[in-house]
Amino acid sequence: MKKIIIFLIIVLTFLGIVQIFLSGNISAQVGEVDLLEKQTENFKKENLKLEREIAFYSSLVRIEKEAEKLGFKSGYFLIDYSLIEPVALRRE
Repeated sequence: MKKIIIFLIIVLTFLGIVQIFLSGNISAQVGEVDLLEKQTENFKKENLKLEREIAFYSSLVRIEKEAEKLGFKSGYFLIDYSLIEPVALRRE
């Protein structure tokens, strides 16, 4: 009977130590999960900021203003090539 009680005490002590060890690991993993969630939120905010910046810089109105600053003229020139007589048809 005494051997059974000693065996049960050893088993319960071992299981208690295992539980404490696993609880510590779980706490550390919870901290890592929290850190990863914060990083994810930061990345989402940065991604949104960069998407807005891309939209700003690719805006046609902005591109047109920058082109005007650089000396380009707005509008376009249309050249009609149908009025020029093809070389093969020219007779001199």
